[in-house]
Amino acid sequence: MAAILIMLVLIVSTTIAQAQERHFSTVRSSLKQAIEDSGPKPVVSKQFKRWEWFWERRVGTDGTLPPVQSYISAAQYHERAVKAEQTQTLAVWKELGPTAPDRMDGPLNWEGIGRVNCIAFSRQDSRLLWLGSASGGLWKSTNAATSWTEVRVPGLSVFGVSDIAVHPTNDRIIYVATGDANGASSTDVFGYPAFSYGVIKSVDRGVTWTRTGLQFALSSTATVARLWVNPQDPNVVVAATSTGIARSTDGGVTWSVRTQPINAKDLVQHPTNPNVLYASTFNFSGGALFMRSEDQGVTWQSVQGIPGACRIRLAVTPAAPDRVYAVASAVAPYALENVYISNDLGRSFQAQRRSQNLLGWSITGNDFDRGGQGWYDLAMAVSPTDPSLVFVGGVNIWVSFDNASTWRLASEQNGNAGLPRVHADQHFFAFQPVTNRLFSCHDGGLSFSDDEGLSWNDASAGLKIQQYYAMDML
Repeated sequence: MAAILIMLVLIVSTTIAQAQERHFSTVRSSLKQAIEDSGPKPVVSKQFKRWEWFWERRVGTDGTLPPVQSYISAAQYHERAVKAEQTQTLAVWKELGPTAPDRMDGPLNWEGIGRVNCIAFSRQDSRLLWLGSASGGLWKSTNAATSWTEVRVPGLSVFGVSDIAVHPTNDRIIYVATGDANGASSTDVFGYPAFSYGVIKSVDRGVTWTRTGLQFALSSTATVARLWVNPQDPNVVVAATSTGIARSTDGGVTWSVRTQPINAKDLVQHPTNPNVLYASTFNFSGGALFMRSEDQGVTWQSVQGIPGACRIRLAVTPAAPDRVYAVASAVAPYALENVYISNDLGRSFQAQRRSQNLLGWSITGNDFDRGGQGWYDLAMAVSPTDPSLVFVGGVNIWVSFDNASTWRLASEQNGNAGLPRVHADQHFFAFQPVTNRLFSCHDGGLSFSDDEGLSWNDASAGLKIQQYYAMDML
């Protein structure tokens, strides 16, 4: 379910950073202008409509959005009530659902009805995987994604996860970016709350957790979109945040911002040289940037801007270590701006042939006028063994076998045209080390392919990450 709203218990809004007294109608007008009316012709955004439907029923009597303290008080009351109940009775709770319907293409299959933002892997144990949901917290699989169990974090009753960084040589060390950076656009348009606590850390494979020095109040709309941990030193961590790129050298205790104020949206490392990092930015108005660092994120250079792009997703591969791939979403109506390739360690990027809208709904890619959702769903990955095999995700999944020269549809959200069915709205692709299995994180959970995208399987069993935005009593 392509829900942009964070969770049922978010009964208050942090939509207006440092201006909580603004009227709902003002916020709605700003969002509508940015999401639906800023392109060459108006579009209808289901993300905006869901946001509008949710909040117009929860505004105060004077039309203003509820203060953040209301949420904090409600959450604290809930925690106290749960503790009191546990001491008084052995309450038994049973999940009533709803569960996703059976797949339309035949066999029964459990598909999660909640968004997955990211996935991460242990390099010491191929069966150990970590998953981050938009509002259902952090999850762990010890059987290669056959099933999932929730990872409880004391003090964070309900939260989203934007990224997970597991140290490559010591999988006991894990950094997690809380909040929902895919559904939040805090520095460009008010309206989509991220509810990020900042970055949390575990040094015992997720048994216990601590908050790092990079912390946000729930009243802030700041987000952390991506994380990188130095493979040679787990104390060196870099975070792509909505206020700039931050860096820590003491395991997250303290952080310093290493760039000017930017909305950093992606962050990847050169496949074999941890000194070289690549980043990209987000801006609804356009001008998204390519950035690079040659000193592990201490200093950054803006390499190239794309005037017509609002967001850029990056990808690298050990099969061509000096090459950087990128897919850019255009400004409204958020169709494909282009695919780019750099062959000089990210110093310059060349646009590829733009013949199909890889971010839209059409099975032929001929819907540039209709646009897409590239500000919200944008994914890219390159095979770790074949640099010519490239995947791009928007609404559906596309694949190129010739280094991004030509493209074909690898999956379709409803299984049309005889294609494999994968739930709509792709947010993150990742190849698992050792197995080379390709995972797709999307609005319906998690899917994977073992045959270069020819077939896909659901891997959402056990996830309970539904995103409710309405409830009624019978």
